[in-house]
Amino acid sequence: MFTWRPEMSVGHPDIDRDHRHLVELLNAFEGAAGREPSQAVLHDTLLKLQDYAIDHFGREEAIQREAGYPFLVEHKHEHDALVERLTDFAKTYFISRRRPVDRAVLTEFAAFLREWFVVHTMGADLRMKGWVGVKPAERVSPSPPAAPAARRGGR
Repeated sequence: MFTWRPEMSVGHPDIDRDHRHLVELLNAFEGAAGREPSQAVLHDTLLKLQDYAIDHFGREEAIQREAGYPFLVEHKHEHDALVERLTDFAKTYFISRRRPVDRAVLTEFAAFLREWFVVHTMGADLRMKGWVGVKPAERVSPSPPAAPAARRGGR
C-alpha cells in the first residue's frame, strides 16, 4: 500500500486534501486488484478513481489559473493524458471487454497508477509549491517542466 508523505505537500490545503484522497483511492484499486474481486467491484473502484481524478484535476487547474501559474497548459496536458489512459483501460477491460482482466494486467495497471501519481506529484505538482496558495508578492517562480521525452509514466 502507498502512504502519503509530508514532502508530497504542495502547500495548498485543497490540493493536498485531494492528493491524500487520491492515495486512498489508488490503494483501494490496488487492494481490489490483489484480491481478484468481481469485474463489477474492479470497474466500480476504477470509476471512483477516474471520477475523483477528473474532479481533482479541475480544482487544481482552477487554483493554478487563479494564481496565474505559468505552466498550467503543460500541467493540464499531463492530467488529460492520465484521464485518457484511465478511460482507455476501462473501455478495453470493462466496457467492450476486448481483453480479459487477469492479475498480471491489474498489477501492471496499479503499478502504472502509483508511479504516475508519484512522478506527477513529486515533479509537476511540487513545481506549484511557492506559487499556489500564497500571496502574489510571496510567489516563487517554478522551474519549467521537463521535456516530454524526459517524463515518465506517459503512454
